[in-house]
Amino acid sequence: MLQARTMSDPKLRQAAEAVAIPVLAVAVSMVLFGAFVAAVGVDPIELYQLMYRGAFGTWFSWQNTLQRAAPLLLVALCTALPAQMGLVVIGAEGALVLGGLAAMAAGPLESEEWSPPVNNFKLLSCPRFRVPSDSYQ
Repeated sequence: MLQARTMSDPKLRQAAEAVAIPVLAVAVSMVLFGAFVAAVGVDPIELYQLMYRGAFGTWFSWQNTLQRAAPLLLVALCTALPAQMGLVVIGAEGALVLGGLAAMAAGPLESEEWSPPVNNFKLLSCPRFRVPSDSYQ
């Protein structure tokens, strides 16, 4: 006969804590933020409805939400994997920003309309454009 699981079961307790703690944290933060918004003079329920509609109300909102969340999810993944091995990664968001800045700076290098110094830098910096050293002989 199957025995009923109680909260004394360690696996059930861990599963309940894994769900209850984040849900409670979100609920408490929503109440505190709602109190702050109400103190400013805005209806918190109306604000939460607008936030939900702005994030998930239309197909465009879904696309925009997912587009903005994808880089942050990748940063979280790059932080979570080393954490499983006991390593701590700090500055992942800064690395994301610097990577975007480097991509923005390197983008014009692919353009053929830039001045010769930029094209010379492109020739010197990219291995596929380098001239072999034995071709000068």
